[in-house]
Amino acid sequence: MGTLVHWKTLLFRAFLSALVVTLFWYKSEGVKVEALVNASGVITGLAGTLLGFLITSMSLITALMDKKLVINMIKTGHYKCLISDTILTCTFLLALIVSCVVCLISQASMIIYTFHVIIFFLCISILYLIEAGKRFSIVVLNIK
Repeated sequence: MGTLVHWKTLLFRAFLSALVVTLFWYKSEGVKVEALVNASGVITGLAGTLLGFLITSMSLITALMDKKLVINMIKTGHYKCLISDTILTCTFLLALIVSCVVCLISQASMIIYTFHVIIFFLCISILYLIEAGKRFSIVVLNIK
């Protein structure tokens, strides 16, 4: 049952991200290639920073293994869910960084297409990042 919910969540977020990409597809006629290259450079820096924060937060939670809250999370399965969703978020952020690097070295005719991939991974990463941030804040606020 848990795996089914995980795939439903992934498919729903992928659908929302594809919807944003489609919207950008229709509205991107006047966008300059230089602006897309500059945006991909900025997105690379932001995604790298967020990836670092997520890895740090996972290591902090792992360091709290002796706390009662974390022990109870492991017993109930919430810890596995927290870590697996965070790893998935890190994977999407890494794919976003790779897409941005590909956009930075692409030819001008391919930049618009690679930017569609960037928008997809950016949207799905943000959607997963919101949930991961909410979960980590709940854990941090309840540690005693």
